[in-house]
Amino acid sequence: KAEVPDPSHPTTQINTGLIPTLRDADIILLAGGAETHCCKVTIEDIVDEFGDPDLIKKMVWLEDAMSPVPDPPGLDGLFSNAAAKAKTELKAKGMQFTTCADFLA
Repeated sequence: KAEVPDPSHPTTQINTGLIPTLRDADIILLAGGAETHCCKVTIEDIVDEFGDPDLIKKMVWLEDAMSPVPDPPGLDGLFSNAAAKAKTELKAKGMQFTTCADFLA
């Protein structure tokens, strides 16, 4: 969904067509740009929609297949701390974290 959903625009709401596809998948590999922003928020949205720990456990964050947005000068930790906190919370919910090489091994 959009970071700021607009109730008058359904396309800004959760993609209800995607969620059942993800629920049915055996494994969900997570990769993309901006682990500190877009990817992080999308992953959190999926986890919130799933709710079920068994579904969250099939999600795999490929740590070397995402890149963070660097913290702005003079604001150390602004983005990186939020991403680290999200990863800790997602691990506690059962999400897996690995590298591409380890996943393929």
